[in-house]
Amino acid sequence: MAKQTQKFIMSTFMQLLEGESLDKITVRDIVEECEINRNTFYYHYSDIYDLLDDVFRVETEKFMSEDVSENTTFGEEYERAARFVLKYKRAILHIYDSKKRDVLQNYLETLAFSFISRFVKKEADGYGLSDEDIDYITGFYTHAIVGNTLGWIKRKLPSGQEKFIARTAGTFNATVKDMIRQCLEERQKHSN
Repeated sequence: MAKQTQKFIMSTFMQLLEGESLDKITVRDIVEECEINRNTFYYHYSDIYDLLDDVFRVETEKFMSEDVSENTTFGEEYERAARFVLKYKRAILHIYDSKKRDVLQNYLETLAFSFISRFVKKEADGYGLSDEDIDYITGFYTHAIVGNTLGWIKRKLPSGQEKFIARTAGTFNATVKDMIRQCLEERQKHSN
């Protein structure tokens, strides 16, 4: 029952966030909309920001626990990672425009690092890269993709996300082997 209440509170919060900025939503708004008492809210969350953190924690866990086919493309994975952002566009814009933007950025970085790491490891298979090299390449693409995604959010999530995702995937696919070769060349240069 407590899990269901939490899910209901989170769902209601996201619906409210679709129509109102984060700074204007109050615990009172949530409890009235949910038809629960304040004590129920405070049993689960210490404040609105704790609730926001939990929304992103749950979404991260959901993303990480989903089974992904080995044949899934980079573009499909990026699209899967962007699903929550696209589902709650106005809420995401309100979060982006708030003092809690870092929660959104951390969420995007966690998801991006997770799926990019799988693709980098797959592309680097057989090259003998170190974990440090894999982490460097993964971090590079994570920051590039999250930066571009935040730029897209800053532009108010204009339509054309399919093209944006395809272009991002195309850039990764066109350059990842070059990054792998560069890491190998650097290692050889420093070992001589």
